[in-house]
Amino acid sequence: AQDPLAGTPRRKGNLEVVFTDGRSADEHIVELAGDLDGRLVVVSNDREVRDGAEAAGAIGLWSSALASWVGRG
Repeated sequence: AQDPLAGTPRRKGNLEVVFTDGRSADEHIVELAGDLDGRLVVVSNDREVRDGAEAAGAIGLWSSALASWVGRG
């Protein structure tokens, strides 16, 4: 059975949650990195996701790099 939430974004403030169907979330993230305009940062500990996002024009960061940066505030 198909997930009734697949492809339906859920938004609250600046946070958007998207349920995917028929492909992995990793594939969806890399696709979004190529589709979105402007500066985009993709944070993931998955090297394939970071590499794919970077190939699509985004900045790829390890989650520990983001945590260090946020901790400076």
